[in-house]
Amino acid sequence: QQQQQQQQQQQQRQKARPTPSTSAASSAVIAAIATRTLMNSDDAASSSSSSSDSSSELEEGRAKGEPSGTKARTLRFCGVDFGRHPITSGLIQDKLCPAVTRGDNFLVADRSNRALAFGCEVTEGQIRLIYNGSVHEEQSEAVVLVLRLCLALSAFGHNCTDAEQIIQDICSNMKLPSVVVTFELRRCLFSIAGLPPHILNLSRGIHADKLAAVTKLATFLSSAQVLPSTSVCSTLIDQILEEPDPYGKWFQIFAFQGLCMCAAICAFGGSYMDILAAGLCAPIVTITLRVSSYLKTLRRLEGVLIPTTLGLVLPVVWRYMMPTEPCHVVSWYLSCLLVFLPGSQLVYGAYEGGSILTGGGRLIGAIVRCMFLVLGLSLGWQVFGHDAATPYIGKEGAIASVPPREACGGGPIPWMMVFGVYNIPMLFFCLVGLNCRIRAMLGPFGVAYLSLLAFIALGQGKELPPTMVNIITVFLAGCLGAVYEYITGTPKQVALIPVVLILAPGAGAVLDALGGLHRSVYDMGPNTHMWDGLILESASYAFGLYLAQAVWRPLMKKRSRNWAGKPRSQSTPNLPDANEFTHRI
Repeated sequence: QQQQQQQQQQQQRQKARPTPSTSAASSAVIAAIATRTLMNSDDAASSSSSSSDSSSELEEGRAKGEPSGTKARTLRFCGVDFGRHPITSGLIQDKLCPAVTRGDNFLVADRSNRALAFGCEVTEGQIRLIYNGSVHEEQSEAVVLVLRLCLALSAFGHNCTDAEQIIQDICSNMKLPSVVVTFELRRCLFSIAGLPPHILNLSRGIHADKLAAVTKLATFLSSAQVLPSTSVCSTLIDQILEEPDPYGKWFQIFAFQGLCMCAAICAFGGSYMDILAAGLCAPIVTITLRVSSYLKTLRRLEGVLIPTTLGLVLPVVWRYMMPTEPCHVVSWYLSCLLVFLPGSQLVYGAYEGGSILTGGGRLIGAIVRCMFLVLGLSLGWQVFGHDAATPYIGKEGAIASVPPREACGGGPIPWMMVFGVYNIPMLFFCLVGLNCRIRAMLGPFGVAYLSLLAFIALGQGKELPPTMVNIITVFLAGCLGAVYEYITGTPKQVALIPVVLILAPGAGAVLDALGGLHRSVYDMGPNTHMWDGLILESASYAFGLYLAQAVWRPLMKKRSRNWAGKPRSQSTPNLPDANEFTHRI
């Protein structure tokens, strides 16, 4: 009852004096967007009828339990969505128009008991109550929107450094006073005007499709001269969150199987026999992932269960199906563990080195993950892999009962064939795993393909040290990714992650950790320092990425301001036309 009374008082105050989120200029902007979006012809009467039709279709879809914004807008075949994201093909018509007709007060009251989402159980009403009766009460809606953007950027795969800069730009554009925002590994701290900070738990993941949509929305809010209503933007975030993945689960399983098989030759220099062996071992990883996704207890042990179950299958395939030299087994398990190697975690850790907690935490987490992968693999190996290496090394006991660690020197397949031909299906499967839509795949594919060609060309020349090759490759990938972002607005991380995944900077750390296990059983191979090699390799990637970011940052800021639009006349609001707006956001 107290919350209802407070909401009624807030509504009365909003009627008495308009807040920034419901100002006349903002309402005029949203009305202009809605009107332009619905104008499929020159007749205004047909525009109003289409508005009522779309609203009725939306209500029908809600009554049937269908996700809003998805009705009659998806083109699916065999579990693959060949359409654009609904933000670019009808989301404005379904979401912004009802928001204008119902009004902001209705949306605020309707959302008061809704959680911020993305794994955070704090409700929007609880955030507003903190500012109720204070001098910053009018800015509570903007704070809720900014907190939801913080959670969304983290959940969909944005790095902490760039996310902090985007949020700072949004707060500056919204005129929020004295903003302090800090992203850490598992939480976010946000405060305005010296008030006690909001501390939110973050969820981490990578979803290219939704990351692109949220980043475009955040970029628009950071540069627009006339801002849309905060409640409409929150509804837009809800639509992004509720939108189904562009690929079905069976197609994702097929893509993971193809990724593991292609990685045997594209990432680890194996042979055609290694492709078949990786294909035999990959299904156990898929089964473990599916089972752990349904059981909460197993989901927490996923990082240990996956290498352990893989260690159960590997010696069976090696002993009874495909007996070969031990060096080939290395490419088998590395291929199946490719997506679990801490590649992006290493690069982001070095890239975010300015923050000791965030950058250092990522690097330490990468070390621990490598250790867990090695220990889990070795634990599962003991069941069927005892004395598995005896026919090849002539010894028995513990020294013959650990997974091999030395990879073969070079693959029998020419590098031009690998990086020119086999990288094509490899990149396709990788982008499918990142949930990059078919219609948005050309740009990231081109960036990754050209960068990897440059990497192998520089490496085969043997004129540069490997560290310099890494720097040049990632700098080129960062520049190409910035060009892609400049043209389309899609964040460059979507194009850079496949490059980092195939270069697999975490594979060397896994082999170094496995080397320590071999030395513990008196198998004295080459003595390597895992920490030194891991830090140097990840720092080389981060250095190239930082150089590309420094070169392109001024142009990207200018592009953001131009993308948000400028007034075309004294009487026209600062908004692009309907087609531009829908394609941009």
